Amino acid sequence: MRKRENGSGSIVKRKRAHGTVYVAIAPARYETDAEGALRCIRQQLGVYKTSAEARRILEQYNRTPTIKFNYTLAEIYADWSAVAFSGISKQTRGNYTAAWAKISTCPMLNATGKPMRDITTGELRDVLTYYRSGEEVAPLSKSYLTKIKALLTSLYSYAMEYNVVDRNYAALIKLTGMQDKPKRSFTDLEFAVLERNYSRVKGGDVVYALCFLGFRASELCRLTPFDYDPVAGTLRGGLKTDAGRDRLVPVHPAIRPIIDRWYARGCGTLLADERGRPYNKDSLHRRVWSPAIAALGLPDDLTPHSARHTCATRLAKGGARPEDIQAILGHSDYALTANVYVDQDLEALRNAMEKIACDATQPRRNEAKTPKNT
Repeated sequence: MRKRENGSGSIVKRKRAHGTVYVAIAPARYETDAEGALRCIRQQLGVYKTSAEARRILEQYNRTPTIKFNYTLAEIYADWSAVAFSGISKQTRGNYTAAWAKISTCPMLNATGKPMRDITTGELRDVLTYYRSGEEVAPLSKSYLTKIKALLTSLYSYAMEYNVVDRNYAALIKLTGMQDKPKRSFTDLEFAVLERNYSRVKGGDVVYALCFLGFRASELCRLTPFDYDPVAGTLRGGLKTDAGRDRLVPVHPAIRPIIDRWYARGCGTLLADERGRPYNKDSLHRRVWSPAIAALGLPDDLTPHSARHTCATRLAKGGARPEDIQAILGHSDYALTANVYVDQDLEALRNAMEKIACDATQPRRNEAKTPKNT
């Protein structure tokens, strides 16, 4: 063992089958165990090929001593999430969990085996490039990449508090030159195809209804029979913003039969699968939306959010007032508009909803009987 200044740790030279290595050991610290006995703790900081490398690590540790010195990014995430997850919403936890799943499985970053202090800014940037380029995996949207960067920034902030890193390297990464693909509505031709054929396709009723409701997919999945008033013909639901939460949405006459059929099933949620089980946003997209869009022969870039955009677009084309459109969609900027300018009522919203032009309110001849879907 090489003698060093007292209290500065040690470097141990060891011979291995593949050659000589140098082990950096932190200065001793003392802890009291469960039985009250004093125990000496000698933390191994790492094994290195040269004594100079081991000395550099030991000097780095002595500048900012921490028991988390060798923590990996995965270990920091485990510690951070145990604290952070207790004070945030289920949706936010889900966003962080999804972002971590991408970070932890990215081949450009050894999140579980490499000390966090050794991760470079370039490696963090490579994570975003990997998911942005689309060369090996499906490219992620800018908003998704922003969530990944936000999580990394939070983890580095946490690590700085425990002297694991000396700087928030994640904060240095810039998401420049990136734009999400513009979210689009159904074109008039695509909507006409949907309108003519939705009743012939399993799940087509879900696609069609979303185009008239303006709900997000996650909002539709959370509706229960108690949220539907079959007499007034209204749905109450919504998430995300104060303006959007528990908003009242009139049901367009074109989709009243669909909503009535869902309601009559008496499941725990208004929309349920064949066995009465609820959907979530992902399972709805995978099991209902995508197969229906494919069966209808529509482009696969149409998403449930496209239906929400379609509702807004067709409301606007029908001459609905901006404040009514904002109320139906639950946009957060509607709160200011409503408080300052608008005296909103159900009749105004109903009139706005019925401005959506369609052929569905007219009896159709020779149309196949609507099957029981979803």
